[in-house]
Amino acid sequence: MIESLKMSPLSGLGLGHAASAAKTATSNAVVDFASQLAQTVRAGESAVVSGVKGDIPLQQVVETVMQAERTLTTAVSIRDKIVSAYLETTRMQI
Repeated sequence: MIESLKMSPLSGLGLGHAASAAKTATSNAVVDFASQLAQTVRAGESAVVSGVKGDIPLQQVVETVMQAERTLTTAVSIRDKIVSAYLETTRMQI
């Protein structure tokens, strides 16, 4: 009886492995997005430095910085949605 209490809520449905795989896929997607975000922001920063030095044209600097801004705005929007969902979940009555 105690062993049945230790089981995952999804294990009785045969979904334990599927839920684990979905969790892994989601965490991999989040890690990939975060690394891509960091890479894009770094590219924008290095473009600004190269633009100040005069190594690359101003138009390329602006395009790279705008791409970094769009990526950062997307990340902030996703974060806001996650926080909103978390807050709504915590307000639920059990």
